[in-house]
Amino acid sequence: MNAMDSTPDSDQLFLANPHSPSAVQNVAEDSEQSSEAAKHLIGSLKRRWWYYLLITAIAGGAGYFVAKEYGSYVYTAYTQVRAQTLPFPPGKAYYVPPAIEDFAGYLSHPQVVAALQEDYGIVPDPTGKEQLVEHKYDRSTKVITVQMSRAAAAEAAAVANQVVQDAIALSLSERKQSLADSLRYFSSLVGEAEAEAASKRQAKADRLSALKTRFAKDRGAELAYEEVTELVSRKREHVAKLEDELEDAQRLRDVLSKDQQELLAKAAEEPLETVREELTTRKSEYADKSAQAREIDALLARLDKLQGKEITSSEELYATLGELSKIAGREVSISERDIEQATRIDDDMYKLRNQLILLPRKLEAERQDLSSAIDQRAGMAIADEMDFENTPEILELTAQIERAERSVEEITNAVSWVTDMQALETPVYEQLVVASPETAIPDGNQKKLFVLVFGGIGVVLGMPLLMFDIIRPPSTPSQRLSKQFGISMLATHELIGKSIPNRQLEANDPELRLLALRIQQAARTSRGSVVLFSSLADHVGTADLTTTVAKCLAAREERVLVINLEPIAENRKGLLASPRGRHEINSVPHLVASPVNGNQRPELDSDQLGVPAEVVTEDGEILSVSEESADGGRFGLAMALAGATKSPDDVLVFHGEDGIDRLELGEGELPVEAFASPLMTKLLDKYRNEYSMVLLSGPAAKHVADVQMLASRCDGTLFVAPKRGSLTPRAHRIIEDLVASRNPIMGIAEIPT
Repeated sequence: MNAMDSTPDSDQLFLANPHSPSAVQNVAEDSEQSSEAAKHLIGSLKRRWWYYLLITAIAGGAGYFVAKEYGSYVYTAYTQVRAQTLPFPPGKAYYVPPAIEDFAGYLSHPQVVAALQEDYGIVPDPTGKEQLVEHKYDRSTKVITVQMSRAAAAEAAAVANQVVQDAIALSLSERKQSLADSLRYFSSLVGEAEAEAASKRQAKADRLSALKTRFAKDRGAELAYEEVTELVSRKREHVAKLEDELEDAQRLRDVLSKDQQELLAKAAEEPLETVREELTTRKSEYADKSAQAREIDALLARLDKLQGKEITSSEELYATLGELSKIAGREVSISERDIEQATRIDDDMYKLRNQLILLPRKLEAERQDLSSAIDQRAGMAIADEMDFENTPEILELTAQIERAERSVEEITNAVSWVTDMQALETPVYEQLVVASPETAIPDGNQKKLFVLVFGGIGVVLGMPLLMFDIIRPPSTPSQRLSKQFGISMLATHELIGKSIPNRQLEANDPELRLLALRIQQAARTSRGSVVLFSSLADHVGTADLTTTVAKCLAAREERVLVINLEPIAENRKGLLASPRGRHEINSVPHLVASPVNGNQRPELDSDQLGVPAEVVTEDGEILSVSEESADGGRFGLAMALAGATKSPDDVLVFHGEDGIDRLELGEGELPVEAFASPLMTKLLDKYRNEYSMVLLSGPAAKHVADVQMLASRCDGTLFVAPKRGSLTPRAHRIIEDLVASRNPIMGIAEIPT
């Protein structure tokens, strides 16, 4: 998106478009005052930020000096401790070296706390919420920083050093005791480990002897191997037989289950149908709606529900027959043969279920026996080859012996290491930094308090000026005028000028591009928009601002026409100024002249600069730029409005190389009602259809009649005021008249002069 498309908040820049006086007068007074106060507050902060910053910094510095020289502090002394790099014990399994994190426990040890209470009278917090000695651990450097706060720097340093030294001495004492305990423990472990290793070695020797005795190469050993081989074969056959029996039992279970369901269904179907026939016959003996008939219908419904029930066992069959007996009012039974067959099937199913439970268990046991026999035969085969050392049992015993011997070696080394450490007496921790009164730091909270208090005093000292900026009236005449009539300030010194005198207006200025965007949005109509620029001061022109805004609009792909009506002469008719109003067309550089309704534009000679001396029109007539033509001259707008022509098509427009078309006032004198003439109305209507934006660089506000006539034919009027200097005496009148006549006013733009 183009940078010109960004729009700031509307309350800072633009636009009030009072099409009627009531739209301005009906604004609530309190809302207007609060809005103005906010604007003045923001403006004051922008203009005088350096003042508030300077006075606050001075007051804060004074507070810091007072706090440093005369404040009472609590001094904090710092010291640092780290763990010693001690020889690591061999084996790494029987002793854990001390860690720096463990030192925090020694700082709060009862012996250390008692020493502080006895020497310095420091009593710990009975609730335990506050630590007596504060410490911080840095994981990156593996260092603990111990800090102690006291009223005097020397006392804080002495207490910090004593706490650390007492903790280091306590850790050394505990380390000696730990080494003594470790020595006793390791000594007892050595005897146990040596006994276990000797036991493993003896077990291995006994097992090897047994294997050699049992599996000697003789006939008996060979027969034993053949017997094991035959046992393996029998076990395999037995396992295969059990698997076949299990499959047969499962198939028989499926067959019996199917026969049982068919038999039960058949046995239950006949009594159900018999009872249904009896109920139907009984119902025919009664009337359709009698009580007896309704009762029989209820029994038939119960019968239908019972008939839809699936019977899967003899017990369910007997229950169904009992229900039928209640419905039929008599005992309903089935044949004795069907009952016997159903009972026999139930017994077979019961036996089969037990068999299906036992067979898998038996099969699993036989498979385990088979696996054991196979392993036994494999071991016998190895023994038969005299390779006793590689049997699984002997290999496991050998591994156990190796582990026991390694354990004995590690424990022996640990005993030697503990003995050496007892003789060395190296402290576990060392103090890297010793606390001193010179390095003790006073508490900074009191300094911050003094700085905040004096900084607040500075803010209070700056409040009168700030309140004056809020309640004071607008500083420029144009601001007072805009406040009186409720007109927005399109561009103040914060937007255009930046308080730099004689600043050149440039098309790439972001504030001007924003101003052009606001004008484009506010003046948008279904056809082209016509905007009038008029100056509220005699010494401020509108041509530069109009041209710059036109360039910004052209950059936004708008087709722009600039009509220069600024050089109004003050001659005999009171509306024209001479000789300044006699503005020749060739005074505008880099333009090409052609009729507006022409399809082709005349070309310039390559050796010419500026505007050509002659122009050829559509009908072949050669016109002079600096002299009038035979029919009275058709170049300047002044000639056309003075009656030189009656057709808007004869008014000449110059097409610039910068993409902006221009129409100059030219030579001639304007009648009093020139801007209210039908030709002026036709011209503006014609240009509305041909251009998207038509900018009129109009006369100053002192020409009240001309401005009123032009404003009534435009979509909006933009007044230009100087940032410094006075306005024309008629500025108030022209705005009052436009508001009264309901002509749209876009606002007032302040520009540097």
